[in-house]
Amino acid sequence: MGFNIIWEKAITDSAGNIRVPIFLDFGKFKPKDDKQPPLPKTKNVFELYIKNDKEQNEVSIIQFMHLKGKYYPLRLSLDGEVKTKSGFNISMQDIKVLSKKGNETQNHSSSLNKTMITESAFMALIQNMYGSNVEAVVIYECPGGTWFDPTTCFCDYPENVNSASFYPEIFMALFTGFGIYELVPYPFSFHPSEITSDSEYPQEPIDGGGEPGTYDCDGVLNGSAYMADCGCIGGTTGIIECDPNIEPTVSLVRVPYPGSYPPEFGWGSTGIPGGNNPVTNPTIRFTINAKVSNGNWVAVLVQIEGDYFQAVRLYPGVQEVSADQTTQTNYCTKVGNLSTLGAFVNGIPPTYYMLTAVQAHEDVHKSHLLPLLQSFISNAKSLVNSISVPHTGQSKATAIMQIMGLTEFINAQTSTHASWANAYEPTEASDHGTNYNGSAYEAEKLIVKPVGNGYCSTATTQG
Repeated sequence: MGFNIIWEKAITDSAGNIRVPIFLDFGKFKPKDDKQPPLPKTKNVFELYIKNDKEQNEVSIIQFMHLKGKYYPLRLSLDGEVKTKSGFNISMQDIKVLSKKGNETQNHSSSLNKTMITESAFMALIQNMYGSNVEAVVIYECPGGTWFDPTTCFCDYPENVNSASFYPEIFMALFTGFGIYELVPYPFSFHPSEITSDSEYPQEPIDGGGEPGTYDCDGVLNGSAYMADCGCIGGTTGIIECDPNIEPTVSLVRVPYPGSYPPEFGWGSTGIPGGNNPVTNPTIRFTINAKVSNGNWVAVLVQIEGDYFQAVRLYPGVQEVSADQTTQTNYCTKVGNLSTLGAFVNGIPPTYYMLTAVQAHEDVHKSHLLPLLQSFISNAKSLVNSISVPHTGQSKATAIMQIMGLTEFINAQTSTHASWANAYEPTEASDHGTNYNGSAYEAEKLIVKPVGNGYCSTATTQG
């Protein structure tokens, strides 16, 4: 295996062991077959470890696996200790127990205890499974916790997975003495962080893993890119942060009724404010973030807010039916007004009605607003997320303001508002139905009928 030894960073620890950072040159290895992609870059850190053991030096290469933001040591070369530490008798039962095929209730040898497996036992297990010519194994972490697909040897998203691995975000590169590597799934039922370091070997890399020869996740030597939930970002990736709220949220904002109450205004009204200029009269508002991609600040839709109004009233002079005492002279009027849902007679409003019934009616109309607005998320996202401004060194906040001032952005809000309003309009007629049998009037009946029945019962009791 090709490597560069960075002797200028070598140290001697308190026990006289020599530790030297190294850079492994994976480029000198060839894939086992044409299906194997090039080896990915790794954030893992490597060291040459020369152990001072009774004046006889034992040499190992240590891989400090970088998994979930922490380092875990794993020795790659066992040449100096094969006779003393890796002579375990590993059976097929042991392999099954420790792999995804296993039954954890089975007994297996103490050297392969599931939660206490040692580094040397792990290497012996690898050699039993994949052949004694395997000299080293490098463990990789898929970006963003995605799956390793053994049919393509790529980290892929869950919907394309063909693997039943226990730890789908981890895979391995196996190296042989013939200069060949092979990418395989991580097949074991224990996480690699559970591999127990032998006590005489170091737990942490020199300088916390910051020595020369470390690649970031973007493949840049000593780069500053790092793994986030959405993959490799920062550094030279051009991605400042993960796309915020990839799936936009939708909310409603109640605004005052846009105007006065004219004489012909009904009991209540629910609707979407109009207006052709969303800058001065916004009825749809998009909240956006932005990310850097291909030299541009690109909009990322975060939230859609839709304005609506709802006005509920009783006509001037109409009394709340429950506000006064029921008497022999007024109970018929009350019951009649409630049973006809406050119908007008010759254009004259009733004497009594219930504000809660009007509210129930309008709430049926309101119930359509949010689902209809949500139905336009995909289209709005497509419109907004295609808008960008050149990256000229301006801050994200400045770029967002520039994007929001573009005609394309304003048009995206306007068209979404128009689509929402057009979809809402026919729901009102459906809610009303014919002869007071629509869902909005049925909601009123649920309010007024028990009250009217109560007045009739009172009248009957009192004769």
